[in-house]
Amino acid sequence: MSGLVVRVQLYVQGFVCSSHSLLPTSPYPFSVTHTCLPFSFLPKTPSSPQAADIILADDNFSTIVVAVAEGRKIMDNIVKFLVYLLSCNLSEVVLMLVAVSAGYPEPLNALQILYANIVVDIPPSLALGAEEIEPDAMLRMPRNPQKSILGKRYTLALIAQAFSIGLLSFGSYAICLDVEKLSEEQARSEAFAVIFIVQCAHSFMSRSIRNSLLTSGPREMFFGNMWLVRSCTISVLAVVAGIYIPGFNSIFGLMPIGGRAWLKVVVAVIVHLCVVEFGKWCIRRVKPKSTLGTSPFGGGGASTPLVRSPAAAEGENASAGVEGVEKALAVGALTGAGETIA
Repeated sequence: MSGLVVRVQLYVQGFVCSSHSLLPTSPYPFSVTHTCLPFSFLPKTPSSPQAADIILADDNFSTIVVAVAEGRKIMDNIVKFLVYLLSCNLSEVVLMLVAVSAGYPEPLNALQILYANIVVDIPPSLALGAEEIEPDAMLRMPRNPQKSILGKRYTLALIAQAFSIGLLSFGSYAICLDVEKLSEEQARSEAFAVIFIVQCAHSFMSRSIRNSLLTSGPREMFFGNMWLVRSCTISVLAVVAGIYIPGFNSIFGLMPIGGRAWLKVVVAVIVHLCVVEFGKWCIRRVKPKSTLGTSPFGGGGASTPLVRSPAAAEGENASAGVEGVEKALAVGALTGAGETIA
């Protein structure tokens, strides 16, 4: 393998797309159909580092798998961030539009929305960026880098989630005014609690866009990401402070709410959970045709991804790594055949 230089196209998303050997005598003369990003093994000749943009310092192809796993984790976390933040912001738009269109007073004022966006939406969305790689990440076929980040399915999912949060909040607001005959300030306080506590709960539901967290166990569901736990604790305390602290709540036009209001919050969280889980079920059921195959980076139907660290792979011969690349090319994973999973 001395002096072997291989070109592999690596997209930012972390998916290997095409491979080509620069050596004319190589037994793997793959053709190049895209612009490639060259990499090489630890240089044994002066020409190797000059021809490569990425150098595999451990002389092992399995390092590519680790890089792909990290890329897929980052890509997934970007999608989670976008879906959560956009769905929360859109839910506030839905609440305001539905209420005003139905002839009700504004359920939230500008100061309340600004306060909640700073202390409720931003901290959990940033914490979602610290999520670990999902168990099935390396079992998926590669996504098409030419497609949009979210795609049609994830866009429809975030719209459905936004309407769920917004309509549940509007329902609470309308019940307060029409059924319970509460004051406008009281109704606005209950709507404030419903929409922003549901958004905090929604951040835990957004830890996976595809997979249900109900099957992961209570410990993993609630404490799998401690950054998210801390950020949501801060957000909930900020909402409670805005409602109950005298003087502070008057700045936002809020007032203390009773136990019946918190019961509405719990019901809204449960209903929204059902909506989100149904959406995830639909996402898992509807798959693009190009993603129905088995990823070359994971065993067929295995429940755990095939991800090895460079240290764990040390000692494997280089020919095994080349065979792995050849196998991946055989199923089209390195040629950009996979379409977007979103």
